[in-house]
Amino acid sequence: MQVLPNGRATFFFEDFEFVYATPVRWAHTGADSYTITPDGVITFIDVVYPGSLPFQNVSVAQNITGYFEFVRHFAGEPDWVYANLGHANVGNRKDVMRTLEYFEVQYFTEATTCGLLKEERV
Repeated sequence: MQVLPNGRATFFFEDFEFVYATPVRWAHTGADSYTITPDGVITFIDVVYPGSLPFQNVSVAQNITGYFEFVRHFAGEPDWVYANLGHANVGNRKDVMRTLEYFEVQYFTEATTCGLLKEERV
């Protein structure tokens, strides 16, 4: 049995290499993680909702900054094509990027409204 550290690690199962990551301390819940299979499927739950906005209160995220950071981590993973999203439809990288763009707009709007951001976004 392999013990995986926090962060990102790989493990082997029946000669196939998998990626397992827990990149943030707290986002949707304290158990946020994702797995990438050798055939290019990433699995994470309650974070991206293809074809729709995130649920009310962003899936009851317990740390919105961590939630946004979590999306940024798996969006940057190079070795996946399809996403198994748990309670949502199967998705792909385009769905993840739309979610990331949505959160970037939310952060920009909030930071501008609160006076935390003085420069305009290009």
